[in-house]
Amino acid sequence: MTVCGFSRLAYRVFQELHSPVADALSPLGQQIILRRLLDAHKDKLQVILRAASQPHFSENLTAFFHQLDMFLVTEDDLFAASQREGETPLGKKLADLSLLYKAYHDYLRMHFAYEGSLFDLLAREIPKSEKLRGSHIWIDGFNGMAPQKIRIVSALVHTAAEVTMTLQMDNPEEAAENPNFARPYQLYSQMQGAIRRSSSVVLTEGKRFRASDLALMARHFFERHARPRPEDGRAKDGLHLITAASPKEEVDFISRTITSLVRDKGLRYRDILVLSRTPENYSDLFTRAFAAYGIPGFIDEKHPMNNHPLVMLTSFLLQFLAKEAGRKNAGWQRLTLFRLLKTSLLPEFSQEEIDRLENYVLSRRIRPWQWHDSWEQRSYRHLDETPPPLSEAELTERRRVNEWRTRLTSLLDPLSFVTDPFPPKTAQRSSTGSSSARRCLTPWRHGMKPLSKRQAFAPTFRSGRRCWASWMRSSMSPGMTR
Repeated sequence: MTVCGFSRLAYRVFQELHSPVADALSPLGQQIILRRLLDAHKDKLQVILRAASQPHFSENLTAFFHQLDMFLVTEDDLFAASQREGETPLGKKLADLSLLYKAYHDYLRMHFAYEGSLFDLLAREIPKSEKLRGSHIWIDGFNGMAPQKIRIVSALVHTAAEVTMTLQMDNPEEAAENPNFARPYQLYSQMQGAIRRSSSVVLTEGKRFRASDLALMARHFFERHARPRPEDGRAKDGLHLITAASPKEEVDFISRTITSLVRDKGLRYRDILVLSRTPENYSDLFTRAFAAYGIPGFIDEKHPMNNHPLVMLTSFLLQFLAKEAGRKNAGWQRLTLFRLLKTSLLPEFSQEEIDRLENYVLSRRIRPWQWHDSWEQRSYRHLDETPPPLSEAELTERRRVNEWRTRLTSLLDPLSFVTDPFPPKTAQRSSTGSSSARRCLTPWRHGMKPLSKRQAFAPTFRSGRRCWASWMRSSMSPGMTR
C-alpha cells in the first residue's frame, strides 16, 4: 500500500517509465527565464512593467502561470479575454500577461523540448504504467479539484482495476440544493462528465461518534432549519456548551477538564484532542496553561525558522564576529549579547543569571568597551557628597556580576580573535598618524566617562572632539590607503 499525492504519483510513474523529464526546470530556473523575458519585452508591456520591479514579482508570475496550467487556460484563451476587455486597465493587464505567457511557452519549446507541464505529461503516461494497471486506488480528502487533476483522475479510472473516490456531501439530489455542499457537488458533476462509467454509494450509517449527542449533531448539522433535541429521557452525553469571559478563562476551563478526565475518568492524554478554528489566537494560551497544569501536549502549527534557538544562536554569533572583525569591542553590544544568551543554548548561564546580568547592565549603563574591565560602578544619590561604604548585599551583587562578566568574556574572547588578513606592507600607517591616534585615544575615552565635577566635563569633551578629528585625518593618510 502506498499513500501519496499527485506530485509523488508523478514521480513514481516517471521513474517506472523512464519518462523524459530530465529537462524539467526548477522554480528558480523558471523565475530566471521570466525575468529575462520581462527585460526582453519591456517595450511592449503596458501595465505590468511598473510592477515588474517589485520584489518577488517573477515568483508570483510563475505561480500564476502554474495556476493557468492547472485550469487548462491556453494562450489563445488569455488573448481572447484581453480582446473582450478592450482598452480598459484589466484588458491592458490581460494583454501583457498573454504576451508573457506566450513568450514563456515559446522559450520553453525552443530550449527545453516543452510539451506541457508535468501533470499534463503524467496524464499521458498513466495508461502506459503496468503498476497502475492492476491497482486499486482510493482518492480521499478533496472538496474541489482543478481540471488538470480531473484529467489525471480520468486517466487513472481508465487504467487501474478500480478507483474509489469519497466526497463529503449528502446524496446528489440534496447536495445540489444545499449551498454548503456546492464545491463537492461541483466536483461530483465534473467527475460524472469526465467519467462515463461510474456508480455512487451514499454512506448513511455514522460510525465516528459514540456519544449520542455528537452523532445527532453530525447527522443534522448542515440542515437548513434547526430541530430540537428529541426528549428520549437520556442524559446529555458528549456535547457541552460553555461561555467564558475571555480566551484565557476558556483555555483554563479546558485544561481543568482535561485534568479531570485523566484523573477521574481513566482517560489517557493521547485520547484527547483540542480543535480550534483560529489556533494562532490560542497557541500561546494553551502552551502556558498546559505547562501550569502539567499536561503533556503537542500543538500542531508551523514555527518560523527565524525564531528557532539554534538559528538565532548562529545568527547572533555571526553578527558578533562580524562586528568584532570590523572594530574592537563593537560586538559587545547589549542587544547582540543578550539575544545570544536568551537562546538558552549556552549551558554556562541559567535563566535567572541572564536576567539579573541584563538588569545590572541596563541600570549601570555598561558600554561595549567596559566588558573587559572590572565593574566597580555604584549608585550616587548626590554628586557633592561622599558616598557611604557598600553594603554586604551590594558587594555580593558586584562579585556575582563580575563573575558572570568573566564567564561570558572567557566564552566569547576565543571566538573574537581575528588575525590580520592583509600583509604588513598593506597595513602600514604613517608614524605621525599612529602617534597622534595614540595620544588622542586616552583623552577621548576619558571625555566619555561621567565625571564628578560638571566644570571639567565640557573642556575634556572638546579636547576629545579635536583628537577624534585628528585621528580620522591620520587614518586617511597615504600609508593607510595604499
